Amino acid sequence: MTVQIISAPGHPMLVSLDDSVPAYGLWALVVVNSLVFIIFAFSFTRPKTPRDWRSLGAFSAFIVALFTEMYGFPLTIFSTSVSYLLCSDSCSNGRPS
Repeated sequence: MTVQIISAPGHPMLVSLDDSVPAYGLWALVVVNSLVFIIFAFSFTRPKTPRDWRSLGAFSAFIVALFTEMYGFPLTIFSTSVSYLLCSDSCSNGRPS
């Protein structure tokens, strides 16, 4: 990994990392972090009734969605790619594609 130190007058030093390390697609990190948080929550709640299990399930779904968004496949990339694909056919302004 290459690190560049950028110094600007009057500003603190900025560190710029290169793009060799991906910012998404870290699915192992999604699984590990989700399991840690869900097991931590389970250890405190000890669900007994169906309502307790439903609450833990809702919390688990939120945690999985949160870490998927953070480390897996960001929703902004997904929605941008889908809108680009939808718009590429209909938004060509009469030009052949």
